[in-house]
Amino acid sequence: MQQLEANFHTVEIDGRPVSYRRFGNGSRKILFYHGFPGSSVQIDFIRPHVAIYDLEIVCFDRPGYNGSHFNKEPQCKLTSKISKGLLASLGWSQCEVVSVSGGTPFLFSFVRSHPELVSRVTIISGLGPMSGVGFKRIMGWKSKAALRMLPFVPERILKRVRTMPLQRRTKMMGRFLPASRPDQEFMSHPKAKSMVVQGLNEALMQNGRGPKRDARVLTSKWNADLGQYAGPVDIWHGDQDKIVPAAMARSLSEALAGSRLNIVSGEGHYSLPVRNVGQILAKRKPV
Repeated sequence: MQQLEANFHTVEIDGRPVSYRRFGNGSRKILFYHGFPGSSVQIDFIRPHVAIYDLEIVCFDRPGYNGSHFNKEPQCKLTSKISKGLLASLGWSQCEVVSVSGGTPFLFSFVRSHPELVSRVTIISGLGPMSGVGFKRIMGWKSKAALRMLPFVPERILKRVRTMPLQRRTKMMGRFLPASRPDQEFMSHPKAKSMVVQGLNEALMQNGRGPKRDARVLTSKWNADLGQYAGPVDIWHGDQDKIVPAAMARSLSEALAGSRLNIVSGEGHYSLPVRNVGQILAKRKPV
């Protein structure tokens, strides 16, 4: 793997290399959980706002993605262990946690395990527990079927996907991840398309082992429960999101007493965080 970015790093945690990206050196610390399938490159959209909001933001690639290795431990447990280890290596005593889309179950796992390390929770276009009560009928059957089949797809097939021509790969992904009009408009911009393509390439760097591990988590019966955490929770979702419908955000908000639900008109799955990042990052008083 060749990485030339100054903000790309590798650290060893529990004897395993973990790749991550880091921007800023501000007083406000944020640990970001990337989406599925994606990678730590997803924090690039926050880069222009780092100085404005006095941020230091970090996102690591989950085990099996990009340069992050894995072992036989369950993905959620291992991801929480990495989260804690990375914070310790950075010298952070506490931080905000932010997730997008399929990174959400991993945020929940870490907050439940280490509520003392978390000062604020923000969920963007979040995927809730698809098998949970109140969530079962939200996702489309094609998306659910694809996630359930993914762990059984041979690695040689996923390796081919990584080298597939962009137009063909986009068409294939669209069958399972339908794009709304705001997302189509967003993806028409070269920089946005480049970030999404790079994220998918890095997700498949290890022949899809990371996404396959993630898929087992996303389709499992995990709970939308933050345990002993009692701090502020903000949930953001676009009303035009076709990948994870806005009903998911409403169900998450109902499950998290005291959370603040923000449904943004005219925004999709990808367009929401990028076009509204300033509003999302703006600190507000707890409810």
